[in-house]
Amino acid sequence: LPQECTRLLDYLARVNATSDAKVTVNHLVGKAIAITLAEHPQLNGIILRGKLYRRRTVDIFFQVDLSGTEAELSGMVVRECEKKSLVEIAREVRDKAIDLRQNHHAPARKALTLFRVVPWLLVPWFLRFAGFLQYTLNVNLEWLGLPRDAFGSVMINSIGSLGLEMAFAPLLPVSRVPCLIGPGKIVEKPVVVDGKIEIRPMMNLCTTFDHRFMDGMLAAKMGRRMNELLDDPLAHDALFGGNLGAGR
Repeated sequence: LPQECTRLLDYLARVNATSDAKVTVNHLVGKAIAITLAEHPQLNGIILRGKLYRRRTVDIFFQVDLSGTEAELSGMVVRECEKKSLVEIAREVRDKAIDLRQNHHAPARKALTLFRVVPWLLVPWFLRFAGFLQYTLNVNLEWLGLPRDAFGSVMINSIGSLGLEMAFAPLLPVSRVPCLIGPGKIVEKPVVVDGKIEIRPMMNLCTTFDHRFMDGMLAAKMGRRMNELLDDPLAHDALFGGNLGAGR
């Protein structure tokens, strides 16, 4: 899904001029999908025991860089993103990322320690069993470093920050997440604008979704709304909560 980014980048610059936390493209995409799922709750759900269930809140998983630790990449869930502003989401991601880097007892790093003692041949079986306990029997495994519903409604992958323009991440059955979105690196490309070729900043939104959960029509509806929100975020500032006023 290609996305023109001229107004998107301008909006981020204006928000960051007054924000105490750096707001990135990933935060903006995460908030945009939260808005979309709040408007279309039938897209916000989980598959349990072969049945579809709607979630009560929109929880977004953000991938973060943990260079210098035992894991290069990890992430965290921001709960109730539909109720939080763009800056609040960025602030929470920043604070949780700092905790992940500095706190060896953080759940994500505690879980990595657990996998060091589980033989690799048993890891697939362990993950399936842990998923059965967590999602089917609703057993709390936080004491093992496995938080409840650790991946939320949608996962945002940081492929752009890794220097990739396009990459499609696979769905992980253990995550129970029906949709992954990877904002690619923003690069200048020739595009046709009003019949003329111009150079514009472009980004690919690389999306993988579970076809059991949403069909092509629902996916297209989600894509159109995402394009609309990201094409001109300032026009939807009241939804993003950037405090820049209601459009131009």
